[in-house]
Amino acid sequence: MKNLYTLFFTSLLAFNANAQVSFCESFDSSLVSGDPIAQTSPSWNTWDELMNGATAPFIDDALVDVSRYYSPPNSLYIPATAAAGPEDIVLMFDPTLNITQANLSSLSTPYVVGDFTFSQMMYVRSGGGAYFNFQAENTPGVSWALEVNFDATGDILMSNTSGTSFSAGFTHDVWFEIKFEIDLSNNDWEVFIDGVSMGSFANSINQIASLDIYPRANDEYWIDDVCYSYVPATLFTNNGQISNISTISGLTGQTRYPSVEVRNFGTDPIHSCDVTFDYNGIQMTENLTNINSGFGLLSLTAMQVDFPNSITLLAGTNIGTATVSNVNGAFQDDNPADDVMATQVVAITPVENKLVIGEEATGTWCGWCPRGAVALNFMDRDYHGYFQGIAVHNGDPMTNTDYDAGLAPYIGGYPSALVDRGTEIDPSDFELDFLQRIVTPIAGTISNGAVQNGTIIDVSLDVDIQSSISGNWKLACVLVEDSVTGSGGTWYQSNSYGSNGITLIDVNGVDWGTLPSWVPDAQMIYRHVARGIAPSFDG
Repeated sequence: MKNLYTLFFTSLLAFNANAQVSFCESFDSSLVSGDPIAQTSPSWNTWDELMNGATAPFIDDALVDVSRYYSPPNSLYIPATAAAGPEDIVLMFDPTLNITQANLSSLSTPYVVGDFTFSQMMYVRSGGGAYFNFQAENTPGVSWALEVNFDATGDILMSNTSGTSFSAGFTHDVWFEIKFEIDLSNNDWEVFIDGVSMGSFANSINQIASLDIYPRANDEYWIDDVCYSYVPATLFTNNGQISNISTISGLTGQTRYPSVEVRNFGTDPIHSCDVTFDYNGIQMTENLTNINSGFGLLSLTAMQVDFPNSITLLAGTNIGTATVSNVNGAFQDDNPADDVMATQVVAITPVENKLVIGEEATGTWCGWCPRGAVALNFMDRDYHGYFQGIAVHNGDPMTNTDYDAGLAPYIGGYPSALVDRGTEIDPSDFELDFLQRIVTPIAGTISNGAVQNGTIIDVSLDVDIQSSISGNWKLACVLVEDSVTGSGGTWYQSNSYGSNGITLIDVNGVDWGTLPSWVPDAQMIYRHVARGIAPSFDG
C-alpha cells in the first residue's frame, strides 16, 4: 500500500515577496587583521549568538587575517586545534544587517525555490583539511542541508543526514574557488572547482538558509571572497514536479523500495496524478486520486510517494527515473521539463569476509544522540552481517570507562563516530563511509568463539592471515549487548528532537520529534551497547 506524506513549507507562502539579492565579502573594507568578524561586521554572526542569544565578545568568533589572502589585504583565518572548533561562524543568506536570534523568523530565508549561487575562495594547509556546511533552517542546528568536508587526502566529501552524497577533489597549499549553482526549483545542485563543473546532484534537503564555517580537529584554512546571490522563481498554473528521489544505494543483489517526492510547483491544487519509477527496464506506477481527501496538494507543498514494490540492485551505477504525469487529468502539464528526474542507483559488491566496524560516541544526557542510535538501527537493518555498530556510552550507567576514555581523543563532541578507526564523522554518515570501506581488501579473517562459565565468558579469536603484512597490528575484542534497559533518571534519554519538534524517523517508524524532551526509562531499549573492550581500546 502506498504511503503519502504531505510536507508543508510555510516559508514558501511569502516567496513572491523575495526580491533578487546578492552579497560579497572580501574581509577588506573597514576590517583589519585581528578583527573578530562576527563582532565587527553587521553581516556575520556566530552559532552561539544565533542558537543561544550570546553577546559579544563571542567565544566562537573567527579573526580577520593578513598572512594569506586571495584579494588583498585580508582573509578569514580558521586555525588548527587539537579538538573541533571553537570557531563557528554563520553567514545568513538574507541581506538584513545585524541579524539576531530575535529576528530569525522574519527573514526571507530559507530559500526553497528559485536560483541560488554561492562561491568562496579557500586555501587549505597541506596535511590538514577544512569544513563548512549549509544550514537548511534559519535557526542553526535544526537541519543541515549539506556538509562539505575537505580531507587531508585532497578529497571533498559532501553529505547530509538524509542520504545525499557527492564527491570531488581539491589541491592543498593553493587558493581555489568552490562554487555551487543551485536550481532549487528543480533540485539540481551543481558543484564547480576553479570554474570547472564537477557534476551535479539532487539534494534530499533541497533548501538553504545560511553558511556555517566550523573547523574539525586539526583543520587549518583561510577563506576569502565569499559571495552569494538569489533569484526568485515564477510559478506555472497546473504543474506537478518530481522534486526529489530518496537516495538508493546498497550492496549488489539487495532490495530497496523507491521513494519519490512530488511537489506542486503551480498555483492550482493538484487533485490527482500518476507517479512512475523505472529501473532496469521495470516500471511501477502509483495512481494518486482524491489527494488529501479532496483538498488537493496545495501550491508549493509536497508529498512523499513510497512504492510498495522493491527493486533489486544491479552491480555498479545504474539509472533510476521518476516521472509525474496526468496531473489533474491533463495529458501534459504546463511545464513538462520538471516532470522527470533521474538518479544514480549505486550498488557495491563487497569484499568477501569483510566486516566494517562503526563506533558511535553517545550518552543518555546527549540530546542529539538519538541521531546516532537511529543511524545504527538503519545500518543494522540494511547491512547486517557486513557492518557492526558499537555504541560507546559516556556519562551514563552504560559507560565502559576504558572504552570511553580510549575513544575520547578521537572525537570533538557527541554524537560522533569512527568507521574502521578512520577520521571522525557524524553518525548520519555511517553508510557513506561503510560503502567506501566494504570494498577495501582485507589482510586476514578473524574467527571468534565464546563459552560461558557461570558469570565468566571465555572468548577466543583465531586469525587467518591471507596476505603479506608488516608493521604493528593489534587485536581488540569488544562485547556488545542489545536490549539493555534500566530504571531511574540516568536511564532517561535526552531528546533535543522532541524539545524542538524536529523530525527524526527511526527504523520502526517512530518519530523522535514527537517524543518527550526526556524519554522515560520505561520507553527506552538501548542497542549496540559496548560492555567491554579487551585488552584495551588500542588492542
